[in-house]
Amino acid sequence: MGILDRYIGRQVFTSSIYAIAVIIIILVLGNVFKEILKELAKRPDLSLWFVLKFIVLVIPISLSLAVPFSFLTAILLTFGRLSADSEFIAMRMAGQGMGRICLPVWMLAAFFTGICGWINLSVTPAAKSEMEGMKDTLINMAKRDPLMLFPDQQVMDDLPDHL
Repeated sequence: MGILDRYIGRQVFTSSIYAIAVIIIILVLGNVFKEILKELAKRPDLSLWFVLKFIVLVIPISLSLAVPFSFLTAILLTFGRLSADSEFIAMRMAGQGMGRICLPVWMLAAFFTGICGWINLSVTPAAKSEMEGMKDTLINMAKRDPLMLFPDQQVMDDLPDHL
């Protein structure tokens, strides 16, 4: 790999990592506000451990969306900056073809495809099954402290077909 390959690859990779972080934060906060706040409204005595565990389990599910979006964003940002600074013209004048210029991006695309495949095939199903197990955790918490099921001054409708 030449200097040009490392330069373009580093630009796309670092932009991808920053974009993954931003998109993950947005997606996780959206899920937290949608799901956990609903549970906290019903049961204000949920532990911090339960909330943190939910956040950790939502991250792999969000990664399956965040990685492709962030890689696309990174490509657009990097090549837009290279075009704005007339670096593409310099590369073309040096005799580099577009296929050769895009080689590090193709290699990163293969890397991120492998990461997405691993996340979607092994990590996300495990996280979803663990989230289903968290419902059992609520049942176990109710077995330890049955009064937790009964919210104050409200009708309890958490159990199916029962009020």
